[in-house]
Amino acid sequence: MQDFTWTPISEETYDYRLEALWPACNMKRPRMFLLGEPYDHEGDGYSARYLAHMQDTDGYWTGSRPVTRSEFMALDRRASSSEAVAS
Repeated sequence: MQDFTWTPISEETYDYRLEALWPACNMKRPRMFLLGEPYDHEGDGYSARYLAHMQDTDGYWTGSRPVTRSEFMALDRRASSSEAVAS
């Protein structure tokens, strides 16, 4: 996936976003989810894109740009905040 990185956020921001809306999609390991409300509909074929979030042993993270559900499922969960994630 081009131009995607993980950016650190606070635990409070992560928890607020997780609890504000039912997640559009989530994974248990690592703990990742898409914010329930679409950010826009600019994905391929005007598909919905969402803000991605992740919790791991190094902290709490949000994606640098919105992603579609298929992009979310393809994310490399081991990526750090300084590495671009390739699909």
